[in-house]
Amino acid sequence: MNEHGGHRRGAGRPAGSPNRATVDQKARLYELARQHAGTAIEALAQVAESGQTESARIAAACAILDRGYGKPREATPGQYKRQSGSIFDLDLSFGADDD
Repeated sequence: MNEHGGHRRGAGRPAGSPNRATVDQKARLYELARQHAGTAIEALAQVAESGQTESARIAAACAILDRGYGKPREATPGQYKRQSGSIFDLDLSFGADDD
């Protein structure tokens, strides 16, 4: 009796190999996006300048900056040493009781 379905040794695409259709689709989408990049940036600039809401203007401005300069990296703990006398040594104890 033949077994149907389920896991069969050697069946399917080998682990780690890319799906050829997905690779081709991504390449096509990448090319289409690049063809319309100028129009998209112009639309973002228009929203950033005259969007109806502040949140829309901020989102458009952030999108433009991310594309122009890259997204900011997330700092890891201990990555930056704190220096005495820098602008980061601010007293943020607004109205806190001084004991």
